Amino acid sequence: MPGVRDRHPLPVGRAGLPVEEILFVVALYGDRALTALAPRFARDGGLTGRGGSTEREQPGLSCGSGSGMSCGAV
Repeated sequence: MPGVRDRHPLPVGRAGLPVEEILFVVALYGDRALTALAPRFARDGGLTGRGGSTEREQPGLSCGSGSGMSCGAV
């Protein structure tokens, strides 16, 4: 049975995507999607350039630093 990410791949851009789909993809892929779909917002909001997972480019790894969540493959 394919996973949710298999059924909803990360889009390369936001052109033609409804707001609901953008929000869904950001919820599903986190800062990778936010950086890809709203780069100016991510940059201006200070969400990039701080050593987060977007900069590390570790596909399949999701960490919640200090959030009580553990890191692991997703």
